[in-house]
Amino acid sequence: MVLVIVGGDLGACYAAHEYRKLVRREEVILVTDSAYVGYARTLLPYYAAGLVKSPVLLSEELLSVADLVKVVQASSFELTESGEAKIGGKYYANPRLLFSLWPALREQGAIDLLTPEDAELLRERVDEGRSVTVAGGCAALPVVDAMLRAGVKVQLVWSCESFDDDIARLMLQDLERLGVKTVPEIPRPERGEVVVNYGWGRALGPPQLGLGGAGVRVDRNCKVLGCARDVYALGLATEVVEPEGLAHRVGSEEEVILQALNFASSAVDASTPAVRRYAVARVGERVYASLGLTQREAEGLGIDCSATRVRGWGVYRDIVVKAVASREGALLGVQVVARAELSPVIGLLYFAVAARANLSEISRVLSPLNPSEPSLGDPFGKAFKALYRKAALRPEAKRAQRAPLHPNDRALTPKWPCRGGVAV
Repeated sequence: MVLVIVGGDLGACYAAHEYRKLVRREEVILVTDSAYVGYARTLLPYYAAGLVKSPVLLSEELLSVADLVKVVQASSFELTESGEAKIGGKYYANPRLLFSLWPALREQGAIDLLTPEDAELLRERVDEGRSVTVAGGCAALPVVDAMLRAGVKVQLVWSCESFDDDIARLMLQDLERLGVKTVPEIPRPERGEVVVNYGWGRALGPPQLGLGGAGVRVDRNCKVLGCARDVYALGLATEVVEPEGLAHRVGSEEEVILQALNFASSAVDASTPAVRRYAVARVGERVYASLGLTQREAEGLGIDCSATRVRGWGVYRDIVVKAVASREGALLGVQVVARAELSPVIGLLYFAVAARANLSEISRVLSPLNPSEPSLGDPFGKAFKALYRKAALRPEAKRAQRAPLHPNDRALTPKWPCRGGVAV
């Protein structure tokens, strides 16, 4: 069998790279949509702003030479009505297909920031001194950050499904302080204004496979649900169905990498973990992350849950942590607003959410004591301890207080002599 991966971005290339480590004999063909192979879509706005020299993170040489992946241009690829893949005049019957699907508006006047070539077009427009309107909601925050760093006036078409309202308000306050105007919908472009789309629209996939629409539903291994053929998909235009039944829209390139890892592992029938939401973005010196379920989603699923929100103090004053857990003590989700230098902790928090870590264990999180800036416990540890008390310890304590004394306990209770109701 041949594996055909359609897409030249980091997610598609990373899937090919990891797949080849596990499957050595099968032919792998990468159909790239850009002259740049292995580019990170997160880097495209920074490439457009001239802040990075190249958006490529996984080289074509590595794929071609080390991984023995055949790289071809999209113009040489065709998918027939019968499901055959035609590549450079050669037909492949019943191929395994993996598509990197990212949403696009395809509206006149809007730049869909999908490839490095789109980024170069945006750079030309920005050089003309135009203001920029960014569409895409939370997923498009990297574009906002890049434009701000380049000194470009920017406004954002706002939507925020990945965060609860209380955390979303904090994000809006930060954007306002940075001079970013938020609007509810894409305005009619004024003269000299550029509209950039990043994360909105319909999936760009072969119509004969039914991969269009607002979101293509996939399982944890990227298998397209409801498709009889051996078809897989990853990217921001996919919706991952979690074990609890909730389908969440993939919200970051980091989560796409998790999809790629699961796809490669599933090729050898290895068990794979559930792909939980990993929505993360940086604006200025702040990073925002939503991992797993929000409180709104957990309640919508009928889960009996508890939530707590902790704002830091002292050296942690810029940190806000919101955690959601089931009444049984399983960690369902975490939302974070923090300084960018603390972003490495987000990976550990995601692991705890993905593993459904028990609060009795994760509440033991401790940071080393800092003699120069004394503080007992950071907001992460405080949030998990508070949630553990709220979800498990307090209900248990109330049940213990309501329980009648055992007869043996009454027998052991000393009967002190009393006079007027007072022990003597």
